[in-house]
This record gives sequence, structure tokens and C-alpha cells, in this order.
Amino acid sequence: MSIVVSVTRRAGGLAGALLLLALWAWLSTRTVPTRLPGPDAVLRVMAESLTSSPVIAAQGGGSGGFLPHIWATLWHTVVAVAAGALLGCGLGWALATAQGVRWLLQPPLEILRLVPSLVAVPFFVLWFGIGPVPQFALIVGYTVLVMQVAAYTAVRDFPPHVRDYARTMGAGRWAVARTVLLPGALPGLLGSLRVTLQLAWGLAVVAELLGAQVGVGRVMSSAARLFRTDYVMAGLVWISVIAMVTDAVFRWAIRRTTAWSRD
Repeated sequence: MSIVVSVTRRAGGLAGALLLLALWAWLSTRTVPTRLPGPDAVLRVMAESLTSSPVIAAQGGGSGGFLPHIWATLWHTVVAVAAGALLGCGLGWALATAQGVRWLLQPPLEILRLVPSLVAVPFFVLWFGIGPVPQFALIVGYTVLVMQVAAYTAVRDFPPHVRDYARTMGAGRWAVARTVLLPGALPGLLGSLRVTLQLAWGLAVVAELLGAQVGVGRVMSSAARLFRTDYVMAGLVWISVIAMVTDAVFRWAIRRTTAWSRD
């Protein structure tokens, strides 16, 4: 039965992707290519401009095509999410276990969490200037705000009788945290981190659109000024591919590290 369900789910996903592709192709025939190029034109640009592109070079994006920009966006986003996750989990742990920290930091964190992340983009550019720093700071800040809530909730909602049982067996505070709390909170933390990583790609591109020197968003912004919609769409597809690949890797890692939670 599980094989049938898996095959059906994959077939449904493939059918949905083909439907979206067909809709895109149909819409492209109802307008001019400068507004919406067809899938064939975008795929041609993606293949021809991966390692070299006169269009990207003419915009000051270097002679390496899309590839160095894809790598820059991938590197900045993954590193920023990882750094933000570590800081956010540590902060959430402190909020859940230290009452003084919770009284001091939880109110301002709640206020910051309610501010839409995209609203903060211009301020980060003004504060940190043009370059990878505002993009990195924006994604780190967003990840910290999300992961501190996930960590705080995971620790606070953990069954207290499980912790008490571990203590009666002679486990100290740090042993309980390492062998009981952390494994119990891991599925929820990884699930929140997966969603955060998915949303971080959009934040990365938006930050690059507003003044980065390198990145897929930078290529899309420059191409839009020249009305090269095919390059804008190619950048969009590349970001979607990166997001899907990293999400698939992350789902595989979650299954490997939390297989015990599904037993």
C-alpha cells in the first residue's frame, strides 16, 4: 500500500507541474515575448547563459553567466539561515528555561516578530550599505525570530514527566537537555527550519533586487531595466530549482535524523 501511495503522490506532483507548464505556455501565446516569454525561450536562456552570457556581462554581472550568481545566492542564504538557526535556538532555549531572560526579551521579540520582513529590507540596505551584508543580516534576523519561537515552544511544551523520569534516573541538567529535551524537540525544530529556509529564498532575492553586487536577484533587476523578461524568468526558474533541490535534501535529512519519531 505504501508503494501505491508513493507512486500516486509522485504522479500527482508530476501532473501538477505539467499543468503549470502548460498554463505558462498557453499564457505566453496570448501576449508578446517581452511581457511573458514561453517556457522554450526561458529554458534556452537558462542553458545558453549558465556559464557565460553577453547580456549579464554587459550589465556588469561578470563573464561567468548565471553560475556565479546562483552560487552567491545559495551560499549567502544557506549560511545566513544556519547562523540564524543556531542563534534562534539558543535564544529560544534561554527564554524557555530562564524566567529573567523571558521577562526581559520576550516583549521586544514579539514586537519585532510582528513586523513584516519585507518592510525591513530598505532599512537594512540603508544601515549596512550595498553588498551581501544587508542580505545576510536580513535573513539571519528573520531566522532568529522564527526559530526562537520554535525552540521556546518545543522546550516549554515538552512533557514534564519525561524530564522528571530522567532526573530520577540520575541525569543532571545538561544530561537531560542533551539526551531528552534535544531529541524530543528536534522534529519540530527541523520542520520550522525547513519552512524558514523556503521563505529565505524570497528574502534573499528581494534583498539582491535592492542593491546587491552579485546574486540571482541582481541579474533579474538588471535584466528588468533592459526589458529582458527572458532573463528575469530564467532567474525566477533558477531560484525555484534551488529551492526545490535544497528542500528535497532537507526532507531527506529530516527523515534520516528523526526516523525514530515515526515509529
